[in-house]
Amino acid sequence: MRILALALAVAAGSLLAACASSSKSPQARSSVPAEAGATEPEAASWQLTRKEDIQTHWAEIATWRKGLGLKSEPQVLPAALLSSQVLELRTCEESDVPAETQTCTDICSVKDNICDNAEDICRIAEELGDDAWADEKCVSAKASCKEAKEMCCGCRNGDD
Repeated sequence: MRILALALAVAAGSLLAACASSSKSPQARSSVPAEAGATEPEAASWQLTRKEDIQTHWAEIATWRKGLGLKSEPQVLPAALLSSQVLELRTCEESDVPAETQTCTDICSVKDNICDNAEDICRIAEELGDDAWADEKCVSAKASCKEAKEMCCGCRNGDD
């Protein structure tokens, strides 16, 4: 019963966070990078804006992780995550499909939110090029997606 209440609270928080972030869509705030002929101040402003977008997505992931009972940062960042695509990290194996309960649905919905944010973070990190901070946030977000997937894919009828 406690897990069901937690999952419902997480789902409600997810909706609020999604609504709050939709008004500040990274695509809407994006401008032209230096390679496209922007001046140095414009390029610096663009980089700062993109890093703010990463920080916003990453903070949402931390909130969702907390709602799932996870630490705000993943414990281990396997080297394999450096090259993995988020899509590979978010899909359950056929033999590991979650139960069709409200708890599992809520947990898997939060997993989708985390993985969506991870995709956005990694896309922005790629746009920024060789930026160690952005790359670190991408790897952390991928690890969060992987952990949320494990919770979703491992969700069974007896877990609610």
